[in-house]
Amino acid sequence: MGMPKNVVMGLGLGTLLLAGTGALAGSRIVRNVYVSSSSAGGYAYGSLGNARGSADTVQYIGCTTSSGSAGDQAMTCFAKTSGGITGTCTSSVPALVEAARSVTADAYVDFRWDGTGKCLQLTVSHASHYQPSVE
Repeated sequence: MGMPKNVVMGLGLGTLLLAGTGALAGSRIVRNVYVSSSSAGGYAYGSLGNARGSADTVQYIGCTTSSGSAGDQAMTCFAKTSGGITGTCTSSVPALVEAARSVTADAYVDFRWDGTGKCLQLTVSHASHYQPSVE
């Protein structure tokens, strides 16, 4: 003898509901690129994944590092919003250079600079709630 119709429908609905919860699991934070700048300095932040996956073709954010043959090291962080506002800073402070080296395609970057464009602070975050970079 088969199962009653309402039990089968209940099992089907329960399976559907459980399957649907996987798509909603996990925190997601959208961090498009933001830049605030004045003659006294400024700051910029954003997720590389959100910038790369954004609908516009304008925004970007990231950092680069370089090393010279004499052992000198430097870093530059840069950002541009979807509205075209830019921010850049540079530094040769070893801790900032090391932080810039840790930037990956899925990182969240937050940096601050003074009126001369010298980097004062760099925060690099790697967390599951930031959107991964998409190709």
